[in-house]
Amino acid sequence: MATPAKPILAISIDFGTTFSGISYAESSLPITHPSENFTIWPRVAKIRAFHKVPTLLAYPRDPTLGLPILWGFDAERLGDHPEGYIRCAAFKPLLDASERDLAAGTIRGGLVNLPPGKGIEDLCRDFIELLWEHFEATISERGYSKWNYDYHVLFTVPATFSEMTVEKFRRVIHRTSLGIHTFEVSLTEPEAAGMYAIYKQPVHQFHPGDVFVVCDAGGGTVDLCSYTILASPPAFKLEQTGVVTGDFCGSSNINKAFEAYLHGTLGAAWAGLGADERYELLRQFNERKEEFEDDEAAPNAYLSLPHSLSTINHNLPTRGAMLSLSRDLMKSFFKDSVTRTTTLLTAHINMCKSKGKNVRYVYLVGGFGTSPYLSSSLKAALAATYPDPPVVVTPQAAQLAVTDGALRTLRQRLLPGEADPVQSRLLRTSYGLLCSLPFNPNKHDPNSTLRYIHPQTGKSLMRNQIIWLARRGEAYPTREKCITAELRRAFQQTSELWVEKIVGSDLDGTLPTSFDGAEKGVRLICQIHTSLALCPESNFTPITKERKGFCGLLKKRVGSEVKFGVVMKIASAGVGFSTVWGGEGGRKVEDGVVRVEWEISEVEKGVEEMDGTPVVSPGVEMRKSPLSSAVVSPLGSTGVSPMVSPRLGLGSDEKMVVMPEERKSPMVGSDEKIAVVGDLDRKSPLVEAAGVPVGRKEMERREEAGGLYAVNDWVS
Repeated sequence: MATPAKPILAISIDFGTTFSGISYAESSLPITHPSENFTIWPRVAKIRAFHKVPTLLAYPRDPTLGLPILWGFDAERLGDHPEGYIRCAAFKPLLDASERDLAAGTIRGGLVNLPPGKGIEDLCRDFIELLWEHFEATISERGYSKWNYDYHVLFTVPATFSEMTVEKFRRVIHRTSLGIHTFEVSLTEPEAAGMYAIYKQPVHQFHPGDVFVVCDAGGGTVDLCSYTILASPPAFKLEQTGVVTGDFCGSSNINKAFEAYLHGTLGAAWAGLGADERYELLRQFNERKEEFEDDEAAPNAYLSLPHSLSTINHNLPTRGAMLSLSRDLMKSFFKDSVTRTTTLLTAHINMCKSKGKNVRYVYLVGGFGTSPYLSSSLKAALAATYPDPPVVVTPQAAQLAVTDGALRTLRQRLLPGEADPVQSRLLRTSYGLLCSLPFNPNKHDPNSTLRYIHPQTGKSLMRNQIIWLARRGEAYPTREKCITAELRRAFQQTSELWVEKIVGSDLDGTLPTSFDGAEKGVRLICQIHTSLALCPESNFTPITKERKGFCGLLKKRVGSEVKFGVVMKIASAGVGFSTVWGGEGGRKVEDGVVRVEWEISEVEKGVEEMDGTPVVSPGVEMRKSPLSSAVVSPLGSTGVSPMVSPRLGLGSDEKMVVMPEERKSPMVGSDEKIAVVGDLDRKSPLVEAAGVPVGRKEMERREEAGGLYAVNDWVS
């Protein structure tokens, strides 16, 4: 007898820059049913309901002392060993920074004081691990253990996170104990907050045709989205009006402005303060910041100064032992965040107006969204900009908007037959792929370095051309938009791993038609590694050329051509890929994607693009193949270590070493080096597909069939 399926516990997690929160509910409950907000945190009395926990870690300075890693409120207080720990805060936004920026210190807001041997991804993993362990242990005591329920977890991400960062975040989660459960990273924070607004606000605020904007102002980012009401409650129906937008102008910028003021005023005295003294001063400021209203009745905000500052001369404004911050000084700390948030909001409202939509409400949510000064500043700015300004509303418990709205979204997805209230969504990025297109004298420069002759087909082509598959602002009616690009490719052998490159752009209007790495507004998103070995040979079409023989002109097979498709699935947060083999009629579907390489900026460290000409950094050998004229590295652009290249399909302890060797071929110059992959442990079908040398007879057979080296060019 089959074991009955366990009920599902739906869980949403808002991993924030300054605070993090969790909501949960049984998936069988209707989405209008209130969710449970988790409020039980270590070392906090249960009578005090803190809806969120500080996104904070503290690592022992000396690991040999056996001190535990502290997190949340524990990391804020540090107990009896304040100087024995390294406190780490505001590390989430740094997931979106490249390794190059991290190394150069050019990331937004400066660097986190990292413990030895730890990186940004390690900090994020450790915090999520500790958060999840505590949450799971606590709800298990309440009867929601994993033995009784299947956990389904939804994480939200800022709208500013790139596709690569979303994938990086997904890998971080997978490395935690939460990774054994079902989880997804498929919703942006402002979209989650939008669901909170429609279910929490009074129903009289929603009428068909009305437009509202959700401004999710958090610690790291401010993100916006907008919706048009199609049908009033209780059966809500919405369509997305403006493309999701965002900026790194959250409340942590205010803290940084205050810290810069202290550093500039105190100089060496600030650096001489103990880590716990500095943190306590910043913690007090954070409380004053949240309360600040620019009220004439409260001309100053006061903070307790560390005792060590009372013994030295300094220029800080004080009143007794208190630091006195005037209204003007407080407003100067807010200026950058408020100005950029105002610019972001007015631009989004204007986007809606350009579509003939008049915004009626702006719902201000998130931790920074509860700021009275931000609210009053936005109201004043909108009143000065529009004759009939939108009404700015801060919903009750606005700091819970993301976790609550995300949970409602997840429950809606899990309930069979439950209609999605959002009938139409908009793409926030244009997506395209690089390919080769036939040369067109009316469009292309005949002297362009991108022009070449295909060695198999003899066609004049332009490489690094962009086929745009989906454009920013396009509407799609379901959770994800599925697009298939129909393509064909000419090649000489089937044992090659093809590398296809996906690009993206957040530009509006006309998009670039080619890409050499220097185009403004176009970024390389990822590389898709596909194995042709999975494609049935019945899909190959021979390519022949006429050659002189003893009996006149003869046709000799010089290669093959195959029709296939690249399938892209685009969701609110992230994209996925697969391949489709076959031609018209009765197409056979096979997923030939071996892996997707996301961190392209780190993959191609050796190449700098200048005026379209590759310049090779020392220690990285590059070449241009006469077959494809494409830049090839000794790694085959796999994006891993120059010495060891792990491949999907091998055992976890197996690796393949890349060893440049001299090889001669009818198609490759004798003085050129090519990448040959040697198997350290065993042979496998995938190793064979990756180009591992086979037996001499097999090599001779392949050379007779037309050459050993594949052509990696797209042809539309």
